[in-house]
Amino acid sequence: MEESPITNTQDNTDEEDGARDWDGTLHWDLQQHPLYKEGYRVRDILFVQRAFLASISTGLKNLVNCFLDCGAVAGFIFPDNEKHPLPVSLAIRHGYDEIFDLLIKHKARTCGGDECPIVEAVKYHRFHELRVLVRLGVCGHWDDALSLALDTRPLFDLMVENGVEIKKYGHVALYGAITEGKKDWVEFLISEGADPNLCLSTESVIGGGEKKYSSIYHAILNGHLDVCKFLIEHGVLPEEDDLQLAREKEYDEIVGILSGFSYVDVPEKEDLITRNDDEDPFGENTLEQLQTCKDDLAACKINEEKLAECQSNAAASPPVPPYKDCPAGKDQIIAIGNRPFKQKSDMSMAKAAADFYRTIRPGLTKSAL
Repeated sequence: MEESPITNTQDNTDEEDGARDWDGTLHWDLQQHPLYKEGYRVRDILFVQRAFLASISTGLKNLVNCFLDCGAVAGFIFPDNEKHPLPVSLAIRHGYDEIFDLLIKHKARTCGGDECPIVEAVKYHRFHELRVLVRLGVCGHWDDALSLALDTRPLFDLMVENGVEIKKYGHVALYGAITEGKKDWVEFLISEGADPNLCLSTESVIGGGEKKYSSIYHAILNGHLDVCKFLIEHGVLPEEDDLQLAREKEYDEIVGILSGFSYVDVPEKEDLITRNDDEDPFGENTLEQLQTCKDDLAACKINEEKLAECQSNAAASPPVPPYKDCPAGKDQIIAIGNRPFKQKSDMSMAKAAADFYRTIRPGLTKSAL
């Protein structure tokens, strides 16, 4: 008989070097994982978390819920050697609203370093998910989200109406509108506080490699002369590179306008990217976020008390892996796909769920999960 990959043991020797951080300590999220504290092996915890991600892709809320009730952590961060999408991002891509709401309820991460569910929500036109994520208010990619929403005005308006400020995060969107020649957007974004007096690095078409260039330069570079004239009329100070590019492209009207400016002691423009890096992603919501953290800590205390009770009950019962009840708290038989199993179960539920996933995705192996 095949040995279950889920094993309850006090031997937590890590057999996967990748599960340790650069200083040799076990990855923080593994240290804090409730299953690790209950004595499960690192490799088994990673198996559960991988299978949990697989369950989201099935679109079966009951399956996802069983994973969560059996110990999977919605907000788990994998070690650096494993690259996986965020659970919330998976739900957004597949359009599973109910699973998305379930993940949010279980404190799933709503922003990652190179991945942002808010950007995913804009990309896939998920209005419900976007509204929820914006109201949570924790994101370092507002500028990217606003820029991506230029082609879908209702999504852009939804973010702004729910607190994303153009004067803080609309600068990248403004440069996107300038390079794409969307004059109406350029006028609107500037009127709402986006700053056209910033510079952005790009490769020069007239030699010299990558340099920082003004918004006027980017308008000329992409042939949007109406946008260029609007920026000049709005008071953006041109630079000598702008005039040189206009001459190179033989835009005589723009050359005539730019020739009337002095290029002596032109103030240096602030860098668009550096400015965005300096922004506080929490903005004015800091106090609200601190209160949320306080509430989370209180919830953790309650969970620790429940865990202590669970461990006590497990110690007094036959030696089987500890379990967590589903909300129903009964041994009710439920069917997921064509596979019936108990709603109240031990960690073998994770294996059963993973096995079920393999039946609908032929070719997957345990190592793939």
